[in-house]
Amino acid sequence: ITNLEERAIMEATKKTFSPKKVLFIVLNVFFYVIIFLLLLFSIANIRAKSVDDIPNVFGIGFLSVQSDSMNGSNPDSFNKGDLIFVKIVSDKDIEKLEVGDVISFYDMELKDFNTHRIVEIGDDYFVTQGDLAASDPATRYQPGQQNDPNTYELISKNQVKSVYLSKWKGAGKPYDFIVKNFLWMIVLPVALLVILEVVLLVRNILRMNEEKMKEKYAKASIEELDEETKERLRKELLEELKK
Repeated sequence: ITNLEERAIMEATKKTFSPKKVLFIVLNVFFYVIIFLLLLFSIANIRAKSVDDIPNVFGIGFLSVQSDSMNGSNPDSFNKGDLIFVKIVSDKDIEKLEVGDVISFYDMELKDFNTHRIVEIGDDYFVTQGDLAASDPATRYQPGQQNDPNTYELISKNQVKSVYLSKWKGAGKPYDFIVKNFLWMIVLPVALLVILEVVLLVRNILRMNEEKMKEKYAKASIEELDEETKERLRKELLEELKK
């Protein structure tokens, strides 16, 4: 390998691992991750066209908690303003549910989703109750006894939509805000990010073309030099590299 070729390799290596290029790659990865998450969020909410559909991605749904009915001391209790993650269930999954599981169902009276704990199971129904009501002995549901109908829900099994997985404390309110302002919170930022990426892509293409032209010109200029000049340039580059 000639000194000129060695110098070119070293320069190319420096460019390949330069902090500027690494930062550019990291920012690009971050950009595409954000775009991917925003698209998933958009698709999930657009797919939930029906009033009794839970927005979900690959069967994992999310609901914001609108009341304090599940306040309690259980590990899977949650509070108003939290965001809960749920698993969309099939008919087979419903038959495997047990007392103590937390389920989400479409409440005909509320005209919205409700998420409570199963306290009794029948052939074709579930009895559910919130942890807040269950924490008070006076309102806790007692199977086989007379209970206040205002403290529990009797639902058919086909009303069940999902089973509780986990929660994100305090994320329910931001989620509601984003959904209510979907156009300028999601659509507009995605559009601006895509436009920015297109601009950066065009700039990079133009820059690459410019660098290729410079390299081609430099190579052509070196090839046109006589042997004496080439040897002198090699010596100068070698001296410079030693320094």
